[in-house]
Amino acid sequence: AEYVAWLATKLRDVDPAFDQSAFSDTACEGLNVLELKARVEQISRVLGRFLPDDFARAVSLVQQSMGDPGPPPKDEGMGGVEFWPHVTFLSAFGLAEPEPALKAMRVFTQHFSCEFCVRAFLIKHPKLTLTHIRQWSVDPDWRVRRLASEGTRPRLPWGQQLKGFMKDPAIVLDLLDGMHADPKLIVRRSVANNLNDIAKDHPDQAVKVAQRWFASGDAGSQWTVKHGLRTLVKQGHSGALAVLGFKGGEGVRVSDLRLSPETPHIGGAAGLSFRLHNSEAEPVKLVVDYGLQRTLARGKKGEKVFKLRTLTRKPDEVVDLATTLRFKQLSTRTYYPGEHATQILVNGRVAAEIAFDLEQP
Repeated sequence: AEYVAWLATKLRDVDPAFDQSAFSDTACEGLNVLELKARVEQISRVLGRFLPDDFARAVSLVQQSMGDPGPPPKDEGMGGVEFWPHVTFLSAFGLAEPEPALKAMRVFTQHFSCEFCVRAFLIKHPKLTLTHIRQWSVDPDWRVRRLASEGTRPRLPWGQQLKGFMKDPAIVLDLLDGMHADPKLIVRRSVANNLNDIAKDHPDQAVKVAQRWFASGDAGSQWTVKHGLRTLVKQGHSGALAVLGFKGGEGVRVSDLRLSPETPHIGGAAGLSFRLHNSEAEPVKLVVDYGLQRTLARGKKGEKVFKLRTLTRKPDEVVDLATTLRFKQLSTRTYYPGEHATQILVNGRVAAEIAFDLEQP
């Protein structure tokens, strides 16, 4: 209610005809029982009911109520959550008039990212929206450039999936081709996350593009690639590993693989240790991970890969490695008693495996 009152005051300041009291009462109806995103959507819907029917005029009033966004902040944080209903207003009421909505989006995103609301325009007005997005990708303001990448992510968390880009990411990859070396880390991080999204549906296509970016030699581009290929690296995709210089390793042997205790229990932990021996004739750069295969509910099986070490070993060099497996129940991962196994992965290859039973405490 305090936020709604603040918003109503801001709008009344720029439009004396705005019914501040009625807006506040309507926007607050049932608001407390809703989750965050649903609250945002309700406030933006009610906002549209109390603004002029002329969409361009309504957008102008909303923009005035937001004030001057000011210059891009030096710190690479994302703030301005109080303006989330303002940007949502654009997609809630602007799809019938996309041009003024998209023009306003460039300004609105400097207050709070329009990465959620632009997706509806990409789906309904793809050609027009992409014209604006290409302009945003070279904008002097990093907040606008970031929108070009974040708004086109096929699998943006909390955002509407872009099924067309999931099926064919060529348009997005073409856009990102001009952004992977952006001087701002926050933009490169968005580009990397976009590439990571694409890699989930088109791994080989993502690797091909990443290889070209990495070969440019630009330090920023190489950071983008490393972050963007993280899921494929975790999965042991040989092409992704090769882009980052992790080639070979077939002659690296794993021995003395031990789990202590041999029969751990749910809620407890177990030490995992092993010896790594490079029997190849040349030094080799290695990504060493471990995968946990576990029993799920109703007898199903699941697998998750965990990062362990990145290292380079000389010929005939030996190293002892160790980590701890923890079986604490989490909201994102539930353990069940039964047969489990852990694998040692060397450059994506299963180099050793040990089976064990996980017991009830």
